[in-house]
Amino acid sequence: MAIMNESSKTKRQLIEEIAVLKNRIRELEKTAASQNDAMSGSENEKSWMNFFNAMNDSVCLIQPDGRIIKHNQATEKILDKTGGELDGHFCFEAVHGTSDHVEDCPLQKMKKTKCRASKILPLKDRWVEVSADPILDENSNIVCAVHIITDITRRKQMEDALLSSEERFKSFVNTSRDWFRAIDINGCATFSNPAVENILGYRPEEIVGVSADHYLHPDDLLKSAEILDRCIKQKTGWSKEVLRWRHRNGFSLYLESSAVPILDNRGTLQGFQVLEHDISDSIHAAIILRDSEQRLEDIINFLPDATFVIDRDGHVILWNRAMEELTGVQAENMLGKTNKDYSLPFYGYERPLLIDLLWGDKRNTEKNYTEFIRQGDTLTAEVFLPALKETGAYLWGIAKPLYDSSGNTIGAIESLRVTTERKATEALILRQKEELEAKTRDMAIALEKLEKVNREYDDANNRLQDAQNRLMAANEALRQSEEKFSRAFHLGPVITTISTLSEGKYVEVSDFFLRMTGYTREEVIGHTSMDLGIWKNPEDREKVRKTLEKGRRVVEEEILFQNRFGNVHHMLFSAEIVSLGGVAHLVSVAIDLTERRKVEMALRESEASYRTIFAQSPYPIFLSKRTGEMVDVNMAYLKVMGLSCQDVIGKSLLELGILDPETNEELRQKFEQGGNRLDLVEVRIWSPAKKVWMTSLLSSIIIHVHGEPMVLSMMNDVTAYHQALDALRESEQRYARAVSATSDAIWEWNLATNEIYYSPRWYEMLGYSGREEELRQISWKDICPPEDYQRAMAMIKAAIQSPDQVKYETEFRIKALDGTYRVILGRGNVVSRDQQGKALIFSGTNADITERKLSEQEKERLREQLTQAQKMESVGRLAGGIAHDFNNMLGVILGHSEMAMMKIDSSQPLYKEIQEIRKAAERSADLTRQLLAFARRQTAAPIVLNLDDTVEGMLKMLRRLIGEDIDLVWKPGASLWKVKMDPSQIDQILANLCVNARDAISGVGKIVIETKPAVFDPSYCARNPSYLPGSYVRIAISDNGCGMDKKTLDRLFEPFFTTKALGKGTGLGLATVYGIVKQNQGFINVYSETGQGATFSVYLRRYTGKTDNSRQSDSETSVPRGNETILLVEDEPVILEMTATMLVQFGYQVLKAETPKEAIRKAKEYQNDIHLLITDVVMPEMNGRDLTQNILSLYPKIRILFMSGYTADIIAHQGVLDEGVHFIQKPFSLSSLANEVRRALDHSS
Repeated sequence: MAIMNESSKTKRQLIEEIAVLKNRIRELEKTAASQNDAMSGSENEKSWMNFFNAMNDSVCLIQPDGRIIKHNQATEKILDKTGGELDGHFCFEAVHGTSDHVEDCPLQKMKKTKCRASKILPLKDRWVEVSADPILDENSNIVCAVHIITDITRRKQMEDALLSSEERFKSFVNTSRDWFRAIDINGCATFSNPAVENILGYRPEEIVGVSADHYLHPDDLLKSAEILDRCIKQKTGWSKEVLRWRHRNGFSLYLESSAVPILDNRGTLQGFQVLEHDISDSIHAAIILRDSEQRLEDIINFLPDATFVIDRDGHVILWNRAMEELTGVQAENMLGKTNKDYSLPFYGYERPLLIDLLWGDKRNTEKNYTEFIRQGDTLTAEVFLPALKETGAYLWGIAKPLYDSSGNTIGAIESLRVTTERKATEALILRQKEELEAKTRDMAIALEKLEKVNREYDDANNRLQDAQNRLMAANEALRQSEEKFSRAFHLGPVITTISTLSEGKYVEVSDFFLRMTGYTREEVIGHTSMDLGIWKNPEDREKVRKTLEKGRRVVEEEILFQNRFGNVHHMLFSAEIVSLGGVAHLVSVAIDLTERRKVEMALRESEASYRTIFAQSPYPIFLSKRTGEMVDVNMAYLKVMGLSCQDVIGKSLLELGILDPETNEELRQKFEQGGNRLDLVEVRIWSPAKKVWMTSLLSSIIIHVHGEPMVLSMMNDVTAYHQALDALRESEQRYARAVSATSDAIWEWNLATNEIYYSPRWYEMLGYSGREEELRQISWKDICPPEDYQRAMAMIKAAIQSPDQVKYETEFRIKALDGTYRVILGRGNVVSRDQQGKALIFSGTNADITERKLSEQEKERLREQLTQAQKMESVGRLAGGIAHDFNNMLGVILGHSEMAMMKIDSSQPLYKEIQEIRKAAERSADLTRQLLAFARRQTAAPIVLNLDDTVEGMLKMLRRLIGEDIDLVWKPGASLWKVKMDPSQIDQILANLCVNARDAISGVGKIVIETKPAVFDPSYCARNPSYLPGSYVRIAISDNGCGMDKKTLDRLFEPFFTTKALGKGTGLGLATVYGIVKQNQGFINVYSETGQGATFSVYLRRYTGKTDNSRQSDSETSVPRGNETILLVEDEPVILEMTATMLVQFGYQVLKAETPKEAIRKAKEYQNDIHLLITDVVMPEMNGRDLTQNILSLYPKIRILFMSGYTADIIAHQGVLDEGVHFIQKPFSLSSLANEVRRALDHSS
């Protein structure tokens, strides 16, 4: 933008500048007319040509029709043409190779506007800026134009590189896993990259415009505000500040924050560019680090060498056992001490040890050691310590700094080894070595003396040879001088004659005289100039004669000579009277000025052209004396500097304040070293007009004006170029900082060369740090699964070929050095295309998302478990509701059928029919219990039992259940732990699993039941998520049946899922087993393969409490009776009446109540003792437990018996009865009711 603004400003002022330039040209032309000295004009013309050709830009003078008049050497170089192909030819032929003017030609634009016109276009493999400036006459007609071609390839490349760098930076930010955000000075986000969604769970649009306080942890709000306030005041950023943030899902995480300030052009703080890096894993790794430090301490403590460690403040943090033995100082007396203390056991006084020299330059201390070596950051030394042992001891020591993972020094370690015996051996060897060295030195002295005598002889011989050479050189110089004089007299381009003064006859003439006059030597010698008719004007001869009479010498008189053919020559004549052999002679010299006079006119015309270029040049040009005083400047110089001619002429750059003294002196030295010229030297120049320091390229050469050496200099303002370069450098630095800070790997693919660059993070991801070249030799295709490779390459090709900037993003697996596969999230897009839209650079990032994918898999597994639990919970609630009402109905059926069977003889047909009714009701009750067991709603009465005893009690029944074709093998475990659970639940587990095993076996087979203890620690469970830590008793049921596939295993415990034929199974068997195991805080695992059978492993938690089993079996043959008073509460009238009838049959007195309030009222009204309360658990007005509390307040000694088809955890927790609670499950039989009533009445509280 800076370049464009400057260009537009020049156009606006062009008309005004042209008027000033015309006036200046007229002044220069007048000045040029007065400079008529031929010699000076010639030198000045050559200097102008040198300057014109020294310009790096192509400069041509062009006629209005486009024909080239003059050009400099740079034009031939830039256009790759010779002078003959340029002068006289049209500019469009030379530049564009066309037969006519091209569209938007600057020359054509200039002719229309009579103002400067320019255009940027490609020329072969470069970019150039072509400009045309008009030269107008007094009537504002275009006389000719200054056509300039400037090579701007470097500037164009810089602009393209800057754009490419910015595009790469944008691509990197948008694909980075780190959170990039921009905030204003109030802390509100003005930009956020997509990574925030992966880190905090919020989309970028939810972040922008919102203060970070909404997402920061409350405890870190003050710290965040302090950081922001400090950096706003100082206009600085912050680095590696750790703050806690709140994720959308509520958990906290740690982000490491770094920021740089955003300043506008005036230096005003606008906000900050912030990089947030998730370091939550690093925080958790601190614990692992502490464990590692402890292990390191143990290792050091057992080293055989005496070793101690200090922290960065110099305090002892480790003093091993070998150090205790060496110094006699125990570790507990040294830990925490500094150099003042730990040096005492070695020296007996305070002084630095080897370990202290790591912190700085302590050369005076280093001298105290006999040997001292500093290799990198490691120091080794040897010293004798008189204070150690009885006679002192030699110690060899090594000291090295300790670093943390970031390379920061955190302390140092020093190890010492006693080397006294070795030093004694070394001392003996040293003495022998010194004796040998003494003899060697004596021999060396003798050799040195001999060499000195030889050198003195050689010096004398050389001096003699030099004297002879100088004598020979002098003789040769004399001979050459005489020969040169002869050649100069006869061969030089000057007329030289010697004639007698008295007669004027020629005695000798030069060869050039003969060639110019056309006479032979014989025709001239002995004759006078009058004889030969040389004088064109007799007045010239007379003027020469009179001058000789006055002063015996004529100096540079212009005269006219003519030769024998009548041709006239302008001569510059000089003569002097000399004595030759005692006779007066006239020696004359004449220089032919004829050709010079012809050239003078051409020079004046040429100089006017070059003065025009000087005045019209867009580059500042100035002419100064060797002392620095300004002689002349062009309009471009005055414009850039904002000065007038009066301000400049006669003053030096130092006086004008344009150069500082140091730069001025530096330029002077370079000018002299460069042979009185400077070629494109970069300098800082102060512009009074712009009030800024500009960076300019300065070129200077020496020219002669009126014989006086002058310095002609040209400046080219490259400030914009440097600003672009600084912008590119800043962009590259931002890019480098971002690359080093991010946890993602950066890559860039040059599609033209097929070269791919990877940042160091890529090699670190795959374990190839330090082995980068090895990975470069491996094809991506060889370490990426085929399906992943093909998918990724297809997406990359689509992004490259699409002109719509399609972004590439995909996940793929890649094999690391250790053989494992890492999951990579690759992102990228085309960041550079050529003019035809062909992709050149493809850039992006690779993020290692292996841990995230594992986390997602674990989340999916937990989600599936939650879904399964929710499904089971839903079915459980359904089962509970069904069980309560269904068990009430079944209770009526069972109760009345039993009482009816007691009244009917068993031989009657009606007895069998009633018996079938009872069996159907019992089967329905079993089905209800299975529903409750599956849903973990079954009320269990656990007791402490030995699993082996329980299984053995079931074996007979199980063998009948599975049939004779299947062999049942029992393998009891040794020293089995106790478990606590309801024995009936064990029966259900065994029955269901054995029946399923039987159904999986076709024909003859085997089922194995085995038990054994099992212990799982947390580390094992971490590797096997389906296991829970703790001590268990394992009961396994294995079969050699058909087995199951993975699809079946995934749905194995779902309710109502079955692989059996219709009518062969309810689909609740395994669901019931699963529910029982979970109800008892255990877990179950299944292993099976198709055709290989199956093994169900049930793990029941070990019981470690006291054993107290007071419960008796209900299988007693006699039904207990009694005469106590019982308060019976049941909200179902039918159940109430039936249960009351049963209790009356057992001999008890019964008080009936349909509601809890009625029960409380009757209890208050009853005058005698009530011994037992039998109550339903789930009732409308009040549940059974609350009713119990009310009755206990009236009858503190009353016993309680609960009954229900579904307890809803009112008297049980997770389906397990509270300690000391008596309960009977609906529906119940007569004998069950009688036994539970008797057990409750007889139980001691």
